[in-house]
Amino acid sequence: MKVAVTMAVALIAWAAPAEDVITLKSGKTLRGEVVEYTDGTLKIRMADGSIKKGKILLVEHVRFGEPARAGAIVVNVDRDFKYVPRGSPLGLSFGQTAAAALKRTSYERLSKEPQYMSQKVRYGFLELGNARDNKFTFVMDDVESDTWIGYFDKNNNEDLTDDGPPLMSQNSGKFATTLALKVPILLPGGAKPVSRPYNLWFFIKNDGAKFYSRCHYTGHVTIEEVITRRWIDRKYTAIVYEKFDHDALYRESGIWIDLDGDGKLDKDKEHFADGATLKMDGKDYTIRLDYP
Repeated sequence: MKVAVTMAVALIAWAAPAEDVITLKSGKTLRGEVVEYTDGTLKIRMADGSIKKGKILLVEHVRFGEPARAGAIVVNVDRDFKYVPRGSPLGLSFGQTAAAALKRTSYERLSKEPQYMSQKVRYGFLELGNARDNKFTFVMDDVESDTWIGYFDKNNNEDLTDDGPPLMSQNSGKFATTLALKVPILLPGGAKPVSRPYNLWFFIKNDGAKFYSRCHYTGHVTIEEVITRRWIDRKYTAIVYEKFDHDALYRESGIWIDLDGDGKLDKDKEHFADGATLKMDGKDYTIRLDYP
């Protein structure tokens, strides 16, 4: 019945119309509808519509009425989840996202460019984040050779000369490299974008430029319920990760919760989209992903 928040996952629960019986340690009994229990506080809607609240520690037992309770699991990765600069968490596979098609003129106006080796370089961009300017330009040089050289506007300021040395290929083929970026993200209700770290693997083959995420966020969902004088902790590892549609915006990718604790993730039972329902012990919880 009590809820502990771990790594920004808050559980807020409310009852469907039904009578709940709350027994206090003093022996007093309250009857009503439990509307919220979080941050150590219990709120009860009485029969006359009034709300009473008190400390959860004063409660000895709760018998929930029928039907089963409903609630919401609210997740915010930017606030409290831990960023992990590597991909494929808990055995998850990865897909690929196509970058903009390579062409001989830039997609956006650049303020400064390096001295290229090739007469006709190739321009492209990655679309990352939801800020007003979400095009990260890259340029491929030495395209007459078997292996190309890359320039990437990591700070997205349209200046390709202040992002460090040219990028050399780290793999066979035309070009492949890792990139560590800071992607501007406009959070709900925010006036200015915040910087979200983002690691990716960027590569070019005959069918064009592609990339995929090499990072994720991890946290825990912890639910505690009162079961006759005992606090029962239930803790679940939660993963936020982009398998497809890589753009540093995670809500569209949903959340993974290791419900059976086996260290693996089942795509049919342990993956939830924003607004999906998680069923646990006869109760329904709505997943709310409070971030872009």
